[in-house]
Amino acid sequence: MEREEGANDGLVSVESSKWGDYKGTLVNVNHLDLINWTNRLRWLIWEMTGNKRNFNAIAFYLDIGDMLAKEGL
Repeated sequence: MEREEGANDGLVSVESSKWGDYKGTLVNVNHLDLINWTNRLRWLIWEMTGNKRNFNAIAFYLDIGDMLAKEGL
C-alpha cells in the first residue's frame, strides 16, 4: 500500500482519507486505538518501559462533538 499510495495506517492511506473539511492526521494512532480497542498487553509493556499513552479515544470523540456543536452542526 505504501508504494502505491504513500503513508498509511495499514488500512487507509492518508491521501484517501482526506475529504470534506480536512482537519489533520493523527500520528501513531491506529484503527484499534480509534475504537478504543487496544491491545492491553501492548500498553502494559509500553507503560512498563517508561512510556505513557498519548491518545485517549473517549476524549478525542468528545472533542469532535464539542467542535461540531461550536460549528453549529
